Amino acid sequence: MAMRTVPFRLRGVVASRGDVRGMLTTPGDGVLVERGRLRLLVILCPSGCGEEVVINLDRQAGPAWRWYSRSGVATLFPSVWLDTGCEAHFILWKNLIHLVGIGGDVYELEEPESLDLSTDQLLAILSRSKFEGFEELADRLDALPWETLSLCRRLVRQGRASEGAGLERGRFRQSG
Repeated sequence: MAMRTVPFRLRGVVASRGDVRGMLTTPGDGVLVERGRLRLLVILCPSGCGEEVVINLDRQAGPAWRWYSRSGVATLFPSVWLDTGCEAHFILWKNLIHLVGIGGDVYELEEPESLDLSTDQLLAILSRSKFEGFEELADRLDALPWETLSLCRRLVRQGRASEGAGLERGRFRQSG
């Protein structure tokens, strides 16, 4: 299933939520709120519904998403799934917002043309005996979680890794 993509455009960094007003004009536009540390990402819903989606980035304020910015390229983890309004479900990976869609699956995310991580780097740390989550693997490699998931899936397709089933989905180990 092909996912629809929308470009993510970071429109600025402000000190308070109120300063975001008027900065978001096109679906996929985002503004960071930073006071001493990153607090929020406010994004104009990529579905086109017109709602502003407020995403917590501050672990001290409760459950939070992880923000990655490398050379001006933004990634957010995990996916955002709205339980009100348009109920959009999307992934922000390398300045592209992938709209998952109703019944869609984040595990079906397609690889971008260029990756910063190699399968050899991933295999070097992938256990032969126990399944490990792709987010944990990404942390150990200082890599993007979505990229790590994508490469784990590639290794499974090549028969060089296996993935857990059921509740173990998204967890991988070397084959053989």
